[in-house]
Parts: sequence; C-alpha cells; structure tokens
Amino acid sequence: MNTKKDKDRLKKQASFLKSKYENAIEKVKEMHITPQEVTPTYGIYVNVVYISHPYAGKKENIKETENIINTLDERGVHTISVISPLHNFSFAKYSPNTTNTYWEDLLKCIKLLNRNTNLILCGDWRNSLGCCVELLYCLEEDIMVYELKK
Repeated sequence: MNTKKDKDRLKKQASFLKSKYENAIEKVKEMHITPQEVTPTYGIYVNVVYISHPYAGKKENIKETENIINTLDERGVHTISVISPLHNFSFAKYSPNTTNTYWEDLLKCIKLLNRNTNLILCGDWRNSLGCCVELLYCLEEDIMVYELKK
C-alpha cells in the first residue's frame, strides 16, 4: 500500500464489503446455518485451515485461539498448515466494527481466506460480525465450512 491509488482502492473495496455484509450476524441467524461439526470421531484431513474466532481487540481471544490450534489434531482436525487472522493481524491497532478501518482490516482477512479451502468456526462465532462475514463469504465462494465446539 504505497500509493494513494492503492489506498483508495482498499477503501472502495472495504466500503463494498461493508455494504454487502454489515448485517451478517442477523443474516446468519435467519439462515439457521449449522456447519458440520468436527469431532475426534468425525475428523477432517486437509492441507490448510483458516481459523475463524471472535477477536474484538481482546488478548484472551488470541490465547483461546492458540489453545484451539495446539489441540487441533486431538480434536479431529488433521492439517499441514493453520491460518489464524488473529495472529496475522493482531499486532495492528484494533478498530471497532463501526469504523471504516474495521472493514479494511476485515477485507484483508477475506483476501487471506480466499486462498484457503476450509474454514473452521470457533468460540462464540455466531455473535461475531467478522466470523459471520467470513462464513457468508465461504458459502458464496463454495469454501468448506466446519465448526469446532468447546
């Protein structure tokens, strides 16, 4: 992002993302979506997984995600590589979902998610705008979605 043109493009894409998904939590609730649950007896074998977990700027959510990642194999997720946007982007200043910066950050997550073939929803994802946006995006793009419960 070195040029004004790049920054303007990011803002335009983020604005489109916001207009499309700003009511994602309500949409997911209306759809009564129940992703395939991953358990030790119903495991998945994949090359790459993207871990979707609420963040809200809380460091304890990063720690909880770390605990989930460290126990994936025993919980039935057998993978070579794990993508965690909380770890990829948590170094940046957190912006609440009422700001344009939030949507720019979420756009970066969506671009990262677009390179994966599997989404695993964790934590209280049904009440997280970011997680619900990621879920709806996956449904549109035919990306496999799973849920990992506590």
